[in-house]
Amino acid sequence: MTTPAHHHTHVGPRRQWENKHLRRYADLYRERGAGSVRFVVPVRELLGLDLGRRVERRVADLAAEIAAWCDADHRRTLLFHTFSNTGWLAYGAILENLQSRADLIDRIKGCIIDSAPVLEIRPEVWAAGFSAAMLKKSSSMTGPSESPDGYTSIGTLNNLSSDVTRPTWGENILLSTLQKFFEIVLHLPDVNKRLEKVHSVLSEKQPSCPQFYLYSSADRVIPAECVERFIDMQKSQGQSVFAHNFVSSPHVDHYRSFPHVYAAKIDEFLKICSTIRDATSPPSGDPASGELNAGGDGGGGGRQYAAVVIGGTFDRLHQGHHLFLKAAAEFARERIVIGICDGPMLTKKQYAYLIQPIEKRMENVKEYIKSIKPDLEVQVEPIMDPFGPSIVDEALEAIIVSSKETLPGGLAVNRKRADRGLTQLEIEVVELVPEKSTGNKISSTAFRKMEAERELHKQQQETQAVELECRI
Repeated sequence: MTTPAHHHTHVGPRRQWENKHLRRYADLYRERGAGSVRFVVPVRELLGLDLGRRVERRVADLAAEIAAWCDADHRRTLLFHTFSNTGWLAYGAILENLQSRADLIDRIKGCIIDSAPVLEIRPEVWAAGFSAAMLKKSSSMTGPSESPDGYTSIGTLNNLSSDVTRPTWGENILLSTLQKFFEIVLHLPDVNKRLEKVHSVLSEKQPSCPQFYLYSSADRVIPAECVERFIDMQKSQGQSVFAHNFVSSPHVDHYRSFPHVYAAKIDEFLKICSTIRDATSPPSGDPASGELNAGGDGGGGGRQYAAVVIGGTFDRLHQGHHLFLKAAAEFARERIVIGICDGPMLTKKQYAYLIQPIEKRMENVKEYIKSIKPDLEVQVEPIMDPFGPSIVDEALEAIIVSSKETLPGGLAVNRKRADRGLTQLEIEVVELVPEKSTGNKISSTAFRKMEAERELHKQQQETQAVELECRI
């Protein structure tokens, strides 16, 4: 990533968390050449009489600052690292504030969620989290936990002692009071509506960037099953999701408990995020002309790779295909590998029975590439699964995807390559500009639909003619 900014969001007493806790994470990123912005909200602001309105204004101000920072330099990208459920909700509020800026959402290259989330509005979870923040190290929520096998666990130690931290009578009173407070506040119509809005963004409008969930089965604030349920939800939506269960570390204490493992996992995730390049920035060209919204000299501002791979159906080769193939060819210095969907890859396509034969589609693609870059080696082959040659060809250096929506496919390729011991591919994202008259991207499906409608209309006319002859 180029000039990334890492935004750490956590709710807790400002002095304690910002100076002692978040500094360690800021150092972690600084050692990796990235700057950080730390955003902390004191507990008193969330428990104030304005019911979080002041916090919402601060989040809106932060979102505006992020936007201004990104606008000042198109190379700047973002990575968010959130802590606990309140930090995750703050991230959601930032996303909500940026919904009108799709260009900024695209700058988010990854999000790390530490000790969260719980999507449901559960007063007992809020009470446990705020109690832990208020009592700090005195809280039983941040002490050793009993693992499923009955052992006491903290950090890398497992023993047979019964030193599981139990709540004191004072903590029990605080927990009970906070739970009653949140049972009332969280169900106030205004508060509930605001929370549901942020929940909707986080569950349905996440950026297409990779997500990384760091959690623990021993977390006594955020139940592990809630995190895993949300992970499954995101995966079902096609998001690229990674996760690691530390098993025995307490709430928001995974880094302190397992510093080397935590740092290694962050390194792995940053590597995944850094393979994603946006070939559409800075924007250039004339959108009205239907040209690629790509920067510089051809695809990716002049970046080239010895061998690249792309995939698609390429039915009824049209202008949209031409733009994508041209951009992909410009990324390739010596060879381009093109996987063309066939067989089971076509079964869910609309009007699949009208898709051209595989031989015709392969021939059309190869001829077009050769017409624009004659010296490029073109390797075209049918694929029966989403991966094809991309996970077996050792010489490949990059994969080109046609939109942010297809980015998860590129990330899935890299996971498969990692499993096979192959190098990771750079991921170049090429966005195609919508067709001027309709605002929609040119689609082979639309062409097949028109053909199907013409056939239906023709059949209806023939049927009417036969009926007319019978009547005469």
